[in-house]
Amino acid sequence: MRGAAALAVVAAVLLALIVALHGPVFTRGALVTPAGMHYAQWPWKAGAAEAVRRGATLEENPTLSDLLFQVYPWQRFIVRSLQSGAVPLWNPYSYCGVPFVANAQSAIFYPLHWPAWILPSMRAFTFAILAKILLAGLFMAVFLRGLGCSTLPCIVGAVSFGLCGFMTSWLGYAHTNAAVALPLLMHAARRLALAPSTGAFLLLVSATGAQYLGGHPETSLHIVGAAAACFLWHLPSSSRPRAATALFAGGSTLGFLLAAIQLLPFLQYLMESAALEQRRNLPGLDPSLPASALATFLVPDRFGRPWDFSYRGPAEWQAMAGYAGAGVLLLALLSLRWWKEVRFLALLALACGAIVYGPPQIRSLIRAIPLAGISSNNRLLLLISFCLAAMAAVSLEAISARAAAWPRGDRMRALGLIALISTALMAVALVAGAVDPQSPRLACGILGGTALLAALAVLRPARGDLYLAGVAAITCVDLFLFAYRFNPHANPADLFPSTSLTDALRRDVAADPARGGRLMTVGWTMRPETQMVYGLSSIEGYDAMELARYRRLLDRAQVASIHETGLIPAGSRPLLDLMGTRYIVTPPGGVVSGPEMSLMYDGPDGRVFVNAGARPRLTFVTRAEALSGNETLEALAGSRSDPWNRVLIEDDATLGRPDRVDEADGPRPTITLDLNLPGSLTATVRGQTGPGYLVVADAWHGGWRAEVNGRPATVLRADYCFMAVSVPAGEARVVLEYRPGAFTAGVWVSALALLGTLIAGLSRLGRQEAR
Repeated sequence: MRGAAALAVVAAVLLALIVALHGPVFTRGALVTPAGMHYAQWPWKAGAAEAVRRGATLEENPTLSDLLFQVYPWQRFIVRSLQSGAVPLWNPYSYCGVPFVANAQSAIFYPLHWPAWILPSMRAFTFAILAKILLAGLFMAVFLRGLGCSTLPCIVGAVSFGLCGFMTSWLGYAHTNAAVALPLLMHAARRLALAPSTGAFLLLVSATGAQYLGGHPETSLHIVGAAAACFLWHLPSSSRPRAATALFAGGSTLGFLLAAIQLLPFLQYLMESAALEQRRNLPGLDPSLPASALATFLVPDRFGRPWDFSYRGPAEWQAMAGYAGAGVLLLALLSLRWWKEVRFLALLALACGAIVYGPPQIRSLIRAIPLAGISSNNRLLLLISFCLAAMAAVSLEAISARAAAWPRGDRMRALGLIALISTALMAVALVAGAVDPQSPRLACGILGGTALLAALAVLRPARGDLYLAGVAAITCVDLFLFAYRFNPHANPADLFPSTSLTDALRRDVAADPARGGRLMTVGWTMRPETQMVYGLSSIEGYDAMELARYRRLLDRAQVASIHETGLIPAGSRPLLDLMGTRYIVTPPGGVVSGPEMSLMYDGPDGRVFVNAGARPRLTFVTRAEALSGNETLEALAGSRSDPWNRVLIEDDATLGRPDRVDEADGPRPTITLDLNLPGSLTATVRGQTGPGYLVVADAWHGGWRAEVNGRPATVLRADYCFMAVSVPAGEARVVLEYRPGAFTAGVWVSALALLGTLIAGLSRLGRQEAR
């Protein structure tokens, strides 16, 4: 079967599996998310029974909580921003404001998300999630075709990789945005090494750029490293090694530059992030998995299933998700008989396995490698699954293409090897056991069926394709059963409905935009980032990066302890007030005490306490003092400063010094908020008798730009991690815009890189037409 026809068959099989696994998406417009977890927290818990009565399916999977508490709110925020014609560079609803595009995982420039720019909707993101299964399988088939595999081996490899543990467990996350491109990167690297060409170069550029835009730098690091290893492995066999090296280096660089629109803001944010500080200080990001976890390559639910709450594994489910199929594992081990053809894949899988399951000494060696040393290297399971899928396909291709020519002795040896490997794997599955006793039996059935059909293909090569079709069918059933129910579905209307509590909060915030007000929660209540859906702001968030200064402020305020105990220490009050913490949301019956606390809302879905001492979002002060960062934090934490009447400015010449250090009190001016959009703020200060400072209780970042009465002004770092702008006497109109230079530079770099890629592609077409 020709290449295009083979890919069409693979696509048909993958589409059938996608429809079978995610039928509700197509039949009732459902989203891929575990709605049941959402209704387990307040304030939505109060409406769970009513939601069930009206027919809502509240499926759960605790390992996918981030879909509810991060991915879905972020996607809603992106949709709303795009509908208003704005690129969401800044998220004003979390952490008193935080960079959004720069967090990488928002992935708004990822190619599969481009339809959302044309038709902003949650449906676009949902179909992008499912498209990752299709593309992962198709790209795997492209790689296998490059190895010489025919249609049936391609189906086995494509289904195994497209529905493997990594792809299934991280399906809705940014991890798989990058992982999809792994087979294309490996294919391009191999082609460039063996026979450098413009086509392979363009494929490398496109795949590299797309996976960087996927938004998960750790996975990008792993798959780019694997592609580089593949290139170096095949380079000695190159017909033109110098040209190949130049094209590979140039293509990798150009692909990086294509993604500069996202990578440059990310790198800037990374240098200022709490995540980088934390990972540098950790002795090791994640420990090696125990040897007992190896059994999950045969019995994936050996330790239970997360969706029925029976899981009791030694690590999180995703951390052990390396399953590629029990039959695929059998075929991958069988492929070692053709060592020369699979040795790179086998050695790559062995190296990754040594890191994931090996002794701590191996992790210590990796710790010294830049970037790799601070990554979560258990996710190298992706590469292991890829290698197993490819090795299984090579094994089937060898049986299909060569069994007819084997002498009797070779056939007997092949049959003996099949019997030996399958028996050993069955024994391991039975000895390992599982929470559900049926699981090892199912694994043995898959192993037995795969072994029998492979043996028949060896014995009767004239009907080999029929038997190999049976192997492909078993693989499809195996991976379908593995992925079934892992990613649940929910109707959009059943997620984040308005409640009396959320309505009360929104009304109170809207009553005085200049005052604003942020919330914090006690207990299992309105987890960050869920408040984003309602346009409410929180002093916390759920961003893997976080601005380092703001994280120190939260830690100093003991916010994590307040969540657990509901008690607000006296030393935390000044910092909570500083962050504008106006609302404390608790479960029904919760109590928050304090001299300035009052109960604003009390209902069946929770309580809201109002903190009268919270600083407004916009304040005008006439006094200022220049201090260093540490001095500022100590002064604020020790209540040695009065944020209502004095602002502490960083003692840094690059940020500007205050025009006046001391000024007598005068009548307070009025402040109106004329424009309030994410990353864009316009305020007017009226009635001040002298110069002063407009203090904005939003997080300071180098990307903010200011104008006062139409003239550029300096955005000062105030009160440790907030903003202030010097304003003159009389009426002053202050405009704040978030326009980070890294993003602007990234736009130009990506545009130039795209232009270079298009020129290379057009020149290749021109040469083809000339020939």
